[in-house]
Amino acid sequence: MELCKIQFLIFAIWLNIAVNNYIIIATDILKQKAKDFAVYFDINYFMESAG
Repeated sequence: MELCKIQFLIFAIWLNIAVNNYIIIATDILKQKAKDFAVYFDINYFMESAG
């Protein structure tokens, strides 16, 4: 019985870490995409204004 509790605890901790890492990675990717999109949008806007 104790072993089950310990295994469950380890799994819960691992899951928590995995979810936190996933959120951090996803946030970084979204920030990068937003930055790329902003740059792309600025260039297009500038070209249209100039052009």
